[in-house]
Amino acid sequence: MVRKKKGIQRYKPDTSKTGPKSLFPPGMLRKVTLLAKLGATNKTFAEFFEKDISTIEYWIKNAPEFKKAKNKGGIVADMKVIASFFQRAIGYDYTEQQIVQCKGVPVAIDVKKHVIPDVKACQMWLANRQKELWANTTIKDIRVQGNINHNHHDVKDIPDIKTLSKQARKIVFEISQKQLALSGTSDN
Repeated sequence: MVRKKKGIQRYKPDTSKTGPKSLFPPGMLRKVTLLAKLGATNKTFAEFFEKDISTIEYWIKNAPEFKKAKNKGGIVADMKVIASFFQRAIGYDYTEQQIVQCKGVPVAIDVKKHVIPDVKACQMWLANRQKELWANTTIKDIRVQGNINHNHHDVKDIPDIKTLSKQARKIVFEISQKQLALSGTSDN
């Protein structure tokens, strides 16, 4: 509220609003969502906001807007993990740059490589999605002799969700919608 007094405008906060005061600064929710997108734990939140972990747990329990911001960001992080796990289960291609000598001169070339599907990831995926068909299966450790090009890479090497097949994106979307419904953070 702005009041005029002798030609000078001074700011006076509006104190007419009633209701409980916020437990935390208003700009904090955006940071909560961003941290959760990066996979932050309650301990991480406590360290970042320089609070005790019990304070974070109190906010989650007693401040619905804090919990919603945390869950919303957490779902994004979960979707990235789901997409990465799915790619690991079905296998994927990637391009690696290698330096080779061509007439004595080093030349960078792109080499397409394939990471084979991970059988244990497949089993876990199916056991959770089709319990009646896959819950009691076991995996045998198979040893193969010879030269097999099998590479494991960091999550950053796994393609972005935009590069997944249409079917894979649909599955990731369905899972994320179920997670949103369960956590009560849908935007509807």
